[in-house]
Amino acid sequence: MQRIVKERQRFVRRAVTDEQARAELADQPYKLELIGLKSSSNADDGSSVEVGAGELTIYDNVRRNGEVRL
Repeated sequence: MQRIVKERQRFVRRAVTDEQARAELADQPYKLELIGLKSSSNADDGSSVEVGAGELTIYDNVRRNGEVRL
């Protein structure tokens, strides 16, 4: 965190579909699980999952030179 602050990196928010998020986060099983929970909570069956309702967002860590840090 100290390096990120020292480099004055910023975070850029972007909205993605569930499919885009699954493709981008394919190697992160816990995030894929959360996407699945979010999708299933939209079933209007009265169930509730504490995962963001509505659109999915991803925040990119952007260096001062515009390079996105992965």
